[in-house]
Amino acid sequence: MPLPSRIDAALLYPAPPEVDFEAVAQSVNAIMAPSGIALKTTTLKPGQGAKLQAEGLTLTLAMAGKKLTQSRLTAAMASDYTRLTGLDAPAEVAAHGAFIAVVAEAKGFEAGSQDSFETLLALVQIAASHLAMEAEPLAIHWGQSDQLFSPERFLAMADVLFPLPLFCHPRPFSSGRVAEGTQVIGFRLDHAEEVLGRPLIFREAPARLPYLLDRAYAFIDHCRETGRILGDGAQFGASPGEVIAVAMKPPSPEHPQGHIELTLRERDGVFQLQPDGAHNPEGLADARPETAPAGPLPTGGKTGNAVDDFFSTPDSTSLARVSTSASTGTPALNGLGGGGGAALAAPGGIDALREASRERLDREKRRSDGNVKNMQLVGFLFGAGIPGWQSAATSPGLQKFMPWLAVAATAMVHPIAALVMAAIHLAKPLPYYAYGMLATVVIFGAVLTGADSSLGYLDLMPLLMGDEMSIFTSQSAYEPTNFVARDNALTPDTQPTGIGTLLGGIF
Repeated sequence: MPLPSRIDAALLYPAPPEVDFEAVAQSVNAIMAPSGIALKTTTLKPGQGAKLQAEGLTLTLAMAGKKLTQSRLTAAMASDYTRLTGLDAPAEVAAHGAFIAVVAEAKGFEAGSQDSFETLLALVQIAASHLAMEAEPLAIHWGQSDQLFSPERFLAMADVLFPLPLFCHPRPFSSGRVAEGTQVIGFRLDHAEEVLGRPLIFREAPARLPYLLDRAYAFIDHCRETGRILGDGAQFGASPGEVIAVAMKPPSPEHPQGHIELTLRERDGVFQLQPDGAHNPEGLADARPETAPAGPLPTGGKTGNAVDDFFSTPDSTSLARVSTSASTGTPALNGLGGGGGAALAAPGGIDALREASRERLDREKRRSDGNVKNMQLVGFLFGAGIPGWQSAATSPGLQKFMPWLAVAATAMVHPIAALVMAAIHLAKPLPYYAYGMLATVVIFGAVLTGADSSLGYLDLMPLLMGDEMSIFTSQSAYEPTNFVARDNALTPDTQPTGIGTLLGGIF
């Protein structure tokens, strides 16, 4: 797949800023020189721009005292992800009256290659970062991924070797379903094919968007570091108890080369219910600005592509501007689906849409909770702990309790095996259904061997409930079928023992 041979970015300003283009050019050259790329400043116009050249490469910095063409920014302003990061894109774009263009081009035999493409990305990122530090812009438009960034988010990536959040554009989608009290969300990662070789989609999962994005970036970092893509059916995790499945999907009209699909299977050792992933191209239903999770996320490989480094939370001022722009008729692009624009134009339209969306989500949540409870009952009776069945039907609480329940059941017939299972669970937990399978094997072995003590079996039931309560052996050839028959069969010399003596008076 031929890659772009031209990368551009635009820094938006309310008015032409004062910039030392010579200093910026020297900084870019100093950073690129160790990599063997010797840039020479061939043109320098103080206050207007500069042009740097190397063999097969050209970097241009140019000031423009006018607005950037609106059509260049329309798609970026409409991005749901940009809205979720808290940037008031329409307001910042409307406020700009000048911009600085940063353009890197490759020519010759190497143009369009992976190395040339990544060199262009680095050139533009370094130059744009130094310009943003020299004169803070309102926003930065990154042309390759067609995204708008606030200065804070953009400069947070200045020291990152290969910042995937800059080069890949998440497109969130959600069917609106609720699982485990969380609305499911997924995303398509636009331009992932340019850094990974294949398009990438993360299926809907009951998790927060930054959490899923961080896993996708870690996956790309790992594949780039090893030089190969994890194969179909492979699994990985960024934290203990986490399982993310990799699927290589065949070519389709939307993805002629096929695509990679990631699915969150387990989180903290708990199986994640996977509803049918409905792709909603119109946007994210009733999405609200996300915040970075508490505490640091695992770093995304050597390049440090952790979402919490780049994900900002909108302050009260920006939220107020969004509300004001929506109520005054400014194009408040949103992911509320069809008819949103007309509703927003009406008085109180934004509030009505939000209320209607909340009511719909409440109905979906009630319906989902009812379905989950029914599935939990069916799963507990028929499928709990059996891999391949609807194991997600069991509740998270039962899943966490299942290992200890299995250990307790095993301890009744083989205490040593129970201790081993408990040690394994404390040292490195297995999937919860594995303990049920182990307990079944141990108990089945006890039935086959008659709880042979030479094999380590110890029938604790007679010790707790009396000799007549043994699971694997009987005390006589005659077995009473009910309590009356038992009383008639007992002789004065044969009395219940253990806790059974306490139960004798009841029956």
